Amino acid sequence: MPVRAGAAVVGFVTYVVTKQNMIAGVLVGEAILIAAYLAA
Repeated sequence: MPVRAGAAVVGFVTYVVTKQNMIAGVLVGEAILIAAYLAA
């Protein structure tokens, strides 16, 4: 599972939608994807 690639996409989308810091968006996206992966 390309968690990092997925997190980058989620982070970029978060950045585009919210206009917030892209690094923060990537970290949040990665945390969400890891949590989802562990919960699966």
